[in-house]
Amino acid sequence: MPYATGTAADVNDLATKFKDFLLANGWTVNRFDTQGSGKRLEVTRGGVYVSMRWLQNENGPTAPGPSGSNVYGVLAVPATGYSGAADWNTQAGIPLAQNALTKLGVGMPLEAGAISAYHFFADATTDRVWCVVRKTGNVYVYLGFGVTFTKYGAWTGG
Repeated sequence: MPYATGTAADVNDLATKFKDFLLANGWTVNRFDTQGSGKRLEVTRGGVYVSMRWLQNENGPTAPGPSGSNVYGVLAVPATGYSGAADWNTQAGIPLAQNALTKLGVGMPLEAGAISAYHFFADATTDRVWCVVRKTGNVYVYLGFGVTFTKYGAWTGG
């Protein structure tokens, strides 16, 4: 299982390191650039398309994940394709939650400033990826995406 760990100066540095990890593990970067004061990252591998918006001291959208003002973190949504003309959250096939403004995806809230530790994992045979970040002390947050995730054990949610 491919693995990388380290520190990052801030959310944007973490986004760059995650992009580099994905590239090194067979993902194609469709887009990586600055949007607002954060980053926009859109990747694909096989039939998996993921659009991510890395927020650095910005206003977050209603859903998924971090929202409000002065937000730090990342939002990710699955899609069925990629169009350079569409925004990160309006790509083809993004599932809707309650209405057209509420997309179904994942979010990972982060803190301002340096990231003390990150861990990236990839499952090269099934196109699954995880990003785990030490947020504060012994508090870790994560996000994952890929073809199929199966819950292990009996627990609520997920």
